[in-house]
Amino acid sequence: MIADYFRIAFRNLRSRGTRSFLTVLGIFIGIASVVALMSMGAGLQKYMDEMYSKVGYDLIMVLPGVGGTMGAGGMAIEPMTSKDQKVIERVRGVDSVAPFIFTVVTFERSGQETRGYLVITPNHLMDGVIERMFGFEVEQGRDFLRSDRDAAVVGVAYTRDKFDKPVRLRSKVDVRGHTFTVVGVMEDFGNEQDNSNFFVPWKKGKEVLGVGDEVSMFYVRPKKGFDPQKVADEVKEELEDSRGKEDFAVNTMAGMAEMAGAAMLAIQGLIVGMAAISLVVGGIGIMNTMYTSVLERTPEIGILKAVGARNGDILAIFLIESGMLGTVGGILGCIVGAGLGLLMGIGATAAGIPAMQPDLGIHLWVGAIGFSFLVGSISGVLPALQAANLHPVEALRYE
Repeated sequence: MIADYFRIAFRNLRSRGTRSFLTVLGIFIGIASVVALMSMGAGLQKYMDEMYSKVGYDLIMVLPGVGGTMGAGGMAIEPMTSKDQKVIERVRGVDSVAPFIFTVVTFERSGQETRGYLVITPNHLMDGVIERMFGFEVEQGRDFLRSDRDAAVVGVAYTRDKFDKPVRLRSKVDVRGHTFTVVGVMEDFGNEQDNSNFFVPWKKGKEVLGVGDEVSMFYVRPKKGFDPQKVADEVKEELEDSRGKEDFAVNTMAGMAEMAGAAMLAIQGLIVGMAAISLVVGGIGIMNTMYTSVLERTPEIGILKAVGARNGDILAIFLIESGMLGTVGGILGCIVGAGLGLLMGIGATAAGIPAMQPDLGIHLWVGAIGFSFLVGSISGVLPALQAANLHPVEALRYE
């Protein structure tokens, strides 16, 4: 019986091909936009989750400046110093503290100059400090050793288009008259800013910049078994007592991930809300088409009832028909939306933002097609009820 319902519904849609196609367009546009934008949002969320998991959700960052806003050159108006580091190290539950200095400088190679981020790295505290504190791997060569002085580990951008002559292992790069030898190349961070990081050892880097005891930020690792948020709260309390005011910010990676996730959900909700307008218009189109179909097929409905069809049978046929209109629109929308998402991903890669890649998981397809079927079915409820409630004699007499 159910197969007969679908066969009748399909036959009716095919016999009104042009009208059915135009009706489907309303659903198609909304679903295509939802799939394209939601896939990009899901892809970005997936990248962010991977990034946070690499760095570690237990990582705590301490930044100077009101609200964690650093001043020009990466230094705050009242910079943090080794005194603050000692305060943090005394906090119960803190395993290690790594200071970093960030600033934008000019790099020179073979007479050509480019701008990028100089990251002065505390290799005097531990071997492999970049991988241990940032969580990202050195893809070529090696990480820093404690004994390194004139070595450099560079972001992947320097091996691509930062210079006409790409940087390789053992390449020489000058910074303010000091020469560094590249010993490692980082993996792709997924964004141009991080890929432009140029890591140098602590003592040599401070000599290059001519800075004293100031640092840009601290990375703090809590001991195993300690709640990172509680450790962060204690760090904040101790620093406030030591500095006499709260002119710094203490952030946990887990908290940042949670805020980023909430922001992504809000953006995706906005996208769905905007696309819902198109789906409402499409649903109205389906309702209008089904009302027209009821009028055109009134004698046919009368014949079906005359030969024994019940109201429920007529209702099912029209609901399936409207649901099929929504489903076809959903399938076409998914195909086109996936194509648009892939094109946007290609464009993002060409623009140097490889993190913006679509995530076209099966859950997105099932959800979009299922929702489009639901929209179609709901839109067809009133016309289907009208068809089901027609009196067979009046329907047979209708012209």
